[in-house]
Amino acid sequence: MKFTKEQLSEALKAGITNNGKKNLAMSERSFNGKVERIYKRLEKASGNDELELDDAVADYLEDFQEDDNNIRNDNSKFVKEWEKNHPAKDDKGDKDDYKDNKGDESKLDKLLKELQDLKSEREEEKRAKTISEKRNQLKSALKGKEVKNEDWINDQLELIHIDSETDVDALTERLVKSYNKFNANTPPDITPGGTGGGKGKTDDFADVVAVVRKQSHREEK
Repeated sequence: MKFTKEQLSEALKAGITNNGKKNLAMSERSFNGKVERIYKRLEKASGNDELELDDAVADYLEDFQEDDNNIRNDNSKFVKEWEKNHPAKDDKGDKDDYKDNKGDESKLDKLLKELQDLKSEREEEKRAKTISEKRNQLKSALKGKEVKNEDWINDQLELIHIDSETDVDALTERLVKSYNKFNANTPPDITPGGTGGGKGKTDDFADVVAVVRKQSHREEK
């Protein structure tokens, strides 16, 4: 082939976006993945040594445009439905913003950006909800294991990192063991693990922290 994968990517993107006059509706990840697959197929196919860039673009541009337009239309429908169900309190400013003489494509680009922001907000809300549910599950599980000291439970929930990958059952067992160690050596009127708690607080709780850190490290990878 007489062109690189990067040249093919740039040429296809220019064709889809009309040389940058409109945004790419599909995600960069999806676009790059599709280009990668096409380029690999071209490399493996026999008789492509003399294949020109323009010929390759002509063969695949229409498919890319169709995919991008479908995504653009889906996003546009979603935005219109969202605006219908969530009317702005004062749409005067919005109308002024859209009167930029750039036509429907410019307005759609702005709506697509708002859609991306909305998706990000939803993902963050979903993540926060999941963490909250995990915390509540852990709290209920500890109480079910006869951990009756509410202050101690709340203290541990403040110290522990909880995310969507946290294994509640495994963490519960670790915390119960830690609580039992504290409780065995702590006077009834002192909160285990709090100020004035029993000896060896750091060592007894270290196994719990280690498990949580291990889970967090695994998720980052």
